[in-house]
Amino acid sequence: MLARGHELTTHTYHHRRMADVTKAVFFEELKLAELAYQEATGRPVPTFMRFPYASYREENLEWLREWNYLVVEGEDTVDWSGPPSAQLVERVKPKLVNGSIFMFHANEIAKETPQALNSLYTILTPKVLPWFPYLNCFMLMAYQQANVAGKSVSNRLSKVLSIMSSGRA
Repeated sequence: MLARGHELTTHTYHHRRMADVTKAVFFEELKLAELAYQEATGRPVPTFMRFPYASYREENLEWLREWNYLVVEGEDTVDWSGPPSAQLVERVKPKLVNGSIFMFHANEIAKETPQALNSLYTILTPKVLPWFPYLNCFMLMAYQQANVAGKSVSNRLSKVLSIMSSGRA
């Protein structure tokens, strides 16, 4: 999936309601998820996540900052409940606007998600809405912040991110 350009990240290990756990359990969830990710992909873990069930409290955000994580919010497609591909597409289609962020899952229940993504990509192409992995969006934001602060950014990164921000990627 990563080789095909999909963005994968952790979503905790046991999919708990994180607003209900202690700090020790919170970090154990992150640690187990990171180890599983690294074992499965051989890559470092992206340090952004969406809380399962969007369940968190302010204290959880502080804990994430301790590990330099960013919280991701986005539209829940409810693909985790296993709806057919056509139903997923119909749920997402009206919300396809620039800046939209959708959460999709890759598991044994969300079996129709890959087909729905293919259909959505076909719908997006004529609309010329750029389709970026999340990590690229964070890189773009960092680039823009560095530009505002007058900090230097490598020429190669600058060129790539300029293309991304123009929607030509």
